Amino acid sequence: NALDKITWVLGEHRDEDFLNCYMIIRNPGVPIESSYLQKAREKNIPIESDLSLFFKLCKAHIVGITGTRGKSTTTSLIAHILKNAGKKVWLGGNIGVSPLSFLDKIKEEDIIVLELSSWLLESLGENKLSPNTSVYLNLLPDHLNRYEDMEAYGKAKALITKHQKKDEVFICNFDNEYTRKAANDSPAKVVCFSSADESKEYFLEGSKIIENGKEILDANNVPLRGKHNQVNVMAAVATVRQFDIPEDKIKQSISSFVSLPGRLQFIDEIEGITFINDTTSTTPVATMAALNALEGRPITLIIGGSDKGLDCEEMAKEIDEHAQRLIWLPGEGTDRCKPLVNLAEQYEADSMQIAVKQAFTLSQAGDMVLLYPGFASFGLFKNEFDRGDQFNEAVGELKK
Repeated sequence: NALDKITWVLGEHRDEDFLNCYMIIRNPGVPIESSYLQKAREKNIPIESDLSLFFKLCKAHIVGITGTRGKSTTTSLIAHILKNAGKKVWLGGNIGVSPLSFLDKIKEEDIIVLELSSWLLESLGENKLSPNTSVYLNLLPDHLNRYEDMEAYGKAKALITKHQKKDEVFICNFDNEYTRKAANDSPAKVVCFSSADESKEYFLEGSKIIENGKEILDANNVPLRGKHNQVNVMAAVATVRQFDIPEDKIKQSISSFVSLPGRLQFIDEIEGITFINDTTSTTPVATMAALNALEGRPITLIIGGSDKGLDCEEMAKEIDEHAQRLIWLPGEGTDRCKPLVNLAEQYEADSMQIAVKQAFTLSQAGDMVLLYPGFASFGLFKNEFDRGDQFNEAVGELKK
C-alpha cells in the first residue's frame, strides 16, 4: 500500500521536512516569504502549486484574468462568449475549480480560462510563468493585512504579465495607475481598454464599447448593472476579439449571460421589497461601486464584518448619501467604520437571519434590501459565500 510509505507530520512544521524532500506544494494561503519556504529555496528545492504544475503540463492556450474587483464576472463572461462561439473551453482557478481536475481531458486546440488571485500569481512568479493571454482589470485597496502596501500588492498582481513572451497578449485597464505600470513593464503585446482615453484600442463612450473607432456593442443591453460592470464587459470583449470572435456572436452571448451568485444578484421580491445579494463586496471600494450601480430607490443596507485595515471614510460618505438605513453585522471592521457614518437609522444584528428580518420589517414596498458587506466574512461566517448563502436562506424564510 503506497500510503504505508508516507511519513505523516501533523500539527507542526519541522525544518527537516522542508530540506529533505523533492518538491514542496505551497497552498496559496501560505505567505511566499515564509521562513520554511526560504530555507527550501536556499537548498534549490522546487516550490510548486497546483497552478504552476498545471501550467507546466498544459499544452492548450491559457487565458488568465486578475484584478481586485470584477475578475470572477469577467472570467465567467469570457468563457461564456468563447463557448457560445463554438470553442472548447475549460474554466477554473480562483473561481473554485483546480485546473488539475481537468488536465487529462484537455486537447491542444482547447482554451483554458482561469481566474487568478495575487496569491495564485505568486506561485506562477516563483516558477517564471504567465498565461498566454493575460487580462489585468484593476488594482484597488485590498489585502493590506497580507501585503505591506499597495506597491507590494501591485507587484504580485503584475506577475500575470511579467513572464509572458513578446508574441503573447496583455490586455489591461489604461485608467488604473498600477495596471498602466504593469503594461509599461510587460514584454508582451499590450492592448488597452479605457473609459477616459478614446485613443485606446477599446473605449467606453457612455455605454457604447468602441473598438478602434467603431462601435461594436451597447453595454446598456447587457444584463449586468453599474459602470464597473460595463468596464468588465469591455475587458471581456477585448479578450475574446483576440480569438477572432465575430461581433454578432459576442452580442448574442452577452445578452444570455447570467450574473454570478453573490455579485449584484437579484434574490427575490417580497411585498414589493427587492432583495439583492452582493456578498463578494468585501472592500469599501466594492460597496461604493455597488451603491452607485443601484441608486434611485430607498436602500436598506446590511453591512459589516472583519477588518482588512482599509480606509472607510469615502465609503461612509457614500452610505450617508445613498442609504436610508443600515443594519450592522458584527466584526472589527464594523467597530472601526461605524463611528464614521452619520445616518440617523442604524441598527445592529448578531446573525444574518436577524439582519434580514430587521431589514424586511423596516423597509416598505419600493425599497431595496442590499447585502453589501464592505468587509471580510471571517468570524461570523465560514467565508463570503457562506455569508451569501445565509442571506439567501433568510430571505426565503420570510415567505414561510
